[in-house]
Amino acid sequence: MAKKQPLKPSTQNVRQPNVAPTKISNSNTPSFSVPNKILIPAVLLFFVALAFVYCMPLLQGMQYSTHDSNQYVAMNKEIADYKEATGETALWSSRMFGGMPGYVIGGIGFSKLLEYTPVMLVHKIMRNIPDPAMDIVFLFFATFLGLYILTRKVSYSTLGALAVGLCTANFVSLAAGHITKVITIAMFLPLFAGAWLIFRKKYFVGAVVFLFFLYEIIAGAHIQIAYYSLIIIGFYMLYEFVTILAEKDFKHAGMSSLILGVAFAISVMMNFQNFFVNDFSKETTRGGDILNTALMNPGDAKPEAKPVDNKEKGVGFDYATQWSLGFEELGSLIVPNYTGAINITSLDTLQNFVAAIQSNQVNINPALQSNSFSLYWGSEPFVQGPIYLGIIVFFLFVFGMFAYKGKLKWWILGSIIFATLMAFGKNFATFYKLLYNVVPMFNKFRAPTMVMALVQILMVIIGILGLKEFLGESTSKEDRIKSLKFSGIITAALVAFILLFGGFSSFKSKNIQNGISKDDIFREEIAKANNPAIANTVMQALAKDREAFSRNDAIRSFILVLLSISLLVLFALDKLKQSSVIIVGLCLLIIYDFGASISDI
Repeated sequence: MAKKQPLKPSTQNVRQPNVAPTKISNSNTPSFSVPNKILIPAVLLFFVALAFVYCMPLLQGMQYSTHDSNQYVAMNKEIADYKEATGETALWSSRMFGGMPGYVIGGIGFSKLLEYTPVMLVHKIMRNIPDPAMDIVFLFFATFLGLYILTRKVSYSTLGALAVGLCTANFVSLAAGHITKVITIAMFLPLFAGAWLIFRKKYFVGAVVFLFFLYEIIAGAHIQIAYYSLIIIGFYMLYEFVTILAEKDFKHAGMSSLILGVAFAISVMMNFQNFFVNDFSKETTRGGDILNTALMNPGDAKPEAKPVDNKEKGVGFDYATQWSLGFEELGSLIVPNYTGAINITSLDTLQNFVAAIQSNQVNINPALQSNSFSLYWGSEPFVQGPIYLGIIVFFLFVFGMFAYKGKLKWWILGSIIFATLMAFGKNFATFYKLLYNVVPMFNKFRAPTMVMALVQILMVIIGILGLKEFLGESTSKEDRIKSLKFSGIITAALVAFILLFGGFSSFKSKNIQNGISKDDIFREEIAKANNPAIANTVMQALAKDREAFSRNDAIRSFILVLLSISLLVLFALDKLKQSSVIIVGLCLLIIYDFGASISDI
């Protein structure tokens, strides 16, 4: 296969793309290159191997098991047994709750002819890779495709695929058994790339890519991530349409609208079974408060609360926003253990805490039984790991905002701000309530923090585009140094602030239960079994452990930032003239960064 060339306007009348192709200078490097027909398969095999390395227990003969996945298998057993015995699909299950439609958990039977379509054949091949490695591989592949469409460079696509696929948040989701969530996240970037092609007047290819991934993102059955994805990509479409109309290119506007409209119509029809799910949801907590408002919103409940006639729409605001991003957790985006990695921690990781217990002969058993002690001190009820976006990803994002000159960065920046405000949930209640009460279907979702997975992908996009422009020969030395100076100072200063001052944090739990901090509940339990003075000593020791974990990770993040900046500085000063070395170096740093953060989970 011949090496594909960057997308270029065919005539002067074609609107310039937001992603300006840049030519990588090779005047000072050896004239050696690997053709894409060899390089791309090699990269894809590397992705498979890396996924297995990150999921090392699979190589040791172990099988992946999570609560949510096991629960699904148990829910679906009656339907699976019936299909195996009769060859037909059951549409009702008697073993879920008081009975429920089987299509909600078991799927709908389709013709066996569909098993021989290209998509199903690819699916069968990939299913030979066991979970969770298969899910990570899919993240790699989908992200690589999306970025290759945008950059037409294997190197940048590989770097971006590693940054998205190895993100700590993905492994946290997989550890909880949220398989469909991770698969749906993978669809976001290629779906955006399909829309981007359409607006670049690559109508046929864009329509095929957009239709395929639009169908897949809906069929992925994780409606919340799909909904968030379509909102963000919808902002991009609106931005493009406004620009096209401002240029009075009405033919292009009409053609783009027609293609996107037809793609949406086809995808909706191909996913018609979702209408059955929507109909069923009206009889569940997703359809409103089926008991009473007091029970659905325990934060507002009072002992004398009585059932009310007016049902609250959706799942109830308090329930929907239990897992909201705390303002203190913004530090965890760049320092993994800033608010603690996991909720329940073994005692051997809490050195100061254990020393305080032993030296004061504290009777800790009653407190341990309550599962109240934790390294995690954020505002969520509990977590299985940090929402760590990656310090190098964050640096490249800030760097990209200075280095990338295209218009896409303003849509990306606006989407990041919008999504982060959404993730705050109850902690920015005014904004979230507006969406909850006004936007259709929004009140059916919970855990606003989920949207941060898409924030990470948006950061990767702008980082890759900025790096591509930075390494291109059309960028002057002065512009390179300026981009590095501002982005390096901003990123390093943020990490240094956490390192030196701990973000001015008290390292006290921000999770409030019935008006009392989770740490205060734990303190009271210790005081009852011992005395208040000892309880204070123990809590101070726990805070020191939390601070130590935060500081250790801040040191690591600071070193990684300096190493990343150093690589780019060497290139800017012509000390290191091979751009491929820069990209490989960043790839290795990203692999180490996420590998180290995942080991803490």
